[in-house]
Amino acid sequence: DGVTDLMLMAAEGNLKRVQELVDYGALVNECSHTGATALIYAARNGHRDVAEYLLSVGADKSITTNKGSTARSIAERNGHSGIAAIL
Repeated sequence: DGVTDLMLMAAEGNLKRVQELVDYGALVNECSHTGATALIYAARNGHRDVAEYLLSVGADKSITTNKGSTARSIAERNGHSGIAAIL
């Protein structure tokens, strides 16, 4: 289904594991079969620390899902205004 370990850890909010995966070469902007990235997963689930870290290592906040949603729009839709503000 194209969901990577980085995406799963971002969705869970596991910042330490996200950092380790990036250190070991995980592709920050890789997309799942739905077009979602690790940043989108973090934004959807309200993990601001993970989102900030991903942005700091080059996550592209302009990537859209197959349905045209961005990390920002997903954060807004899920009530995470603090994350939306940094996106």
